[in-house]
Amino acid sequence: MTLTSLQAFREEVYARLAELDAAGAIPDDRRAQVFRAAPRLWREKQVDVLFRTAPHCVIVANAKDAPCPTQDPIIYLSYFELLAQSWGLGTTWCGLLYWCITLFLPDVMQRLGMPDGYELSYCMLYGKPAVHYPRSVALPAPDVHRVQWAGR
Repeated sequence: MTLTSLQAFREEVYARLAELDAAGAIPDDRRAQVFRAAPRLWREKQVDVLFRTAPHCVIVANAKDAPCPTQDPIIYLSYFELLAQSWGLGTTWCGLLYWCITLFLPDVMQRLGMPDGYELSYCMLYGKPAVHYPRSVALPAPDVHRVQWAGR
C-alpha cells in the first residue's frame, strides 16, 4: 500500500469501527475494548492505536487449502522483516490490525483484492524507524535443557 492508500484505509477502518461501536456490534468484553476505544482516540487525539502511525503495511493472506496455510505466511513475513531490516526499515507485527479485520471487518479482505478461497494470515507495519539502538539488549544466557534419550 502506498502512503496515500494506507491513510485512506486507516481513516475507513476507524470510521467503520466507530459505526460498529455506535450500533452495539462490538462486544463489551476485555479483548474488544481496544476496538471500541481506538476510533475515539484517533478522532479526538490522533492516537493511532491500530496502525502505530506506520507509513506502510503488508497484509498477507494464504489459500485456505494451501499445504501449510498457517506456517507459510509466518515465513513470508519473517523474510520480509529481515529484508526490511537490511534496508534500514523498522517493522512491527500488527496483531491488533489482524484481529480488527478478522473479528469486525472481514469484508475488507475482498475490497483489498483478496481472491476467494484465501484468508487473512497476518499484518505487518513498516517504515523508517523512529528509534535507533546502538546495540542489542544484553540478555542472560539461556537455560538449556538437554534431553538424552535412553532408547530401548
